[in-house]
Amino acid sequence: MFTIVSERFVGECAVEYAAALDLELKTEYKASFEALADQENKQELLTKVLESSQDLAKLSDTAFEPTFNLLLHLIDILRSELDVSLEQQLEPVLTQLQKIPVVPDDVLSKERSQIRVSSLVSALSNLFNFIPSQSSLRVAVLKTIISTVSTHSLSNVAGPLAQYLKVWLLECGASSSDVQEIYLQTIELLFKDQKDSQAVQLFKELVQISNSSLSSSEYSRFLVLCFNSPAYIGLDSINFEPLQQDPVLYSLLSTYKDSNLQEYASLSKSLSSYNIDSENLSNKLKLAAVTRIASKKSQLSYTEISNELHVPLDQVEEFLIKCIKSGLISGRLDQDKELFYIHKVSKLNSVSKEDWEFISTKLSGWSAQITHLQTVIESTQSRKGKRVPPPQVLQKFYQQKQELKEQLQQEREKEAQ
Repeated sequence: MFTIVSERFVGECAVEYAAALDLELKTEYKASFEALADQENKQELLTKVLESSQDLAKLSDTAFEPTFNLLLHLIDILRSELDVSLEQQLEPVLTQLQKIPVVPDDVLSKERSQIRVSSLVSALSNLFNFIPSQSSLRVAVLKTIISTVSTHSLSNVAGPLAQYLKVWLLECGASSSDVQEIYLQTIELLFKDQKDSQAVQLFKELVQISNSSLSSSEYSRFLVLCFNSPAYIGLDSINFEPLQQDPVLYSLLSTYKDSNLQEYASLSKSLSSYNIDSENLSNKLKLAAVTRIASKKSQLSYTEISNELHVPLDQVEEFLIKCIKSGLISGRLDQDKELFYIHKVSKLNSVSKEDWEFISTKLSGWSAQITHLQTVIESTQSRKGKRVPPPQVLQKFYQQKQELKEQLQQEREKEAQ
């Protein structure tokens, strides 16, 4: 594959780029670029073009992105003519972009040099797409995009990034440490954008890619984000075994899943060093607990709710209204009798198809281990010449295994319908 570029087109592109800089910055690039183009001195012209990238920060916001795109196009033409690496030419350009000071999008600045965050991220995205997919430079650009978005709290960027992270990072051969760093930072951004379900899916993807190499601290980092999220997040489908190295957080995870308010009260004193919003977490556990209590009854008294959930009696009605607004339960309040009549209860820990596949895989592994253990026991029994009932733990396992299989089958039948 080859590229044909006319001399006239190279010169025109260089002059157009130089004229854009001169118009904005009152510089004198046009004359020198035009002379180098006439002399067909492409190497020197490329050098001057790369040097001019240091002036990008001085452009106005409206001129910045189109001028930058013209710069990329000119670099591509010249490096093709000179048969040099595109990656090497774009590294100094990225360095200049990383130095550009930016202002939030909602700041209307009269200063010509102040470029908006979204304009810089757009330019970085164009640079990323311009770089060959196998180039390691893409990792550096991704890190810059994520850092910029995080520092300046630019919303609605993490979602599109998350969709293609796996493909991008595998194509450019990113190291495992880079993969984990970029994934975890993107997950944090997703939580900031309140895209909790997408954040959970991305963490599952990271666990799969990392092949059990994630540390306990990385699991802790993710779990704290889940706890601090305003929404209740179901975590049954994620294997948190590495978190056992942190007994406090591992116990808190169990308490969270069970919505056990009494255990949480005893654990909450040990959470000061984890940067966990204890009030937010306590409220979420109460919301989760009310669905557990309400699912077994047709009505609840205000006193019962107050006692079960440790909500002051005079705040029970407000608490129930909050539950109704959040969609957890629906029903009717009777202020005179201080009763709540339950119509519908939502399941917070509903299990998806992917979750059931995870459970099924774990179940198969346990089944194989138990089958091997039973074989050993039967072999020992035959050698001793007598048979005894299997241990109670085996009996209980097979009972639970059968129940889970039946539940899994029911879920599959529901999906088929």
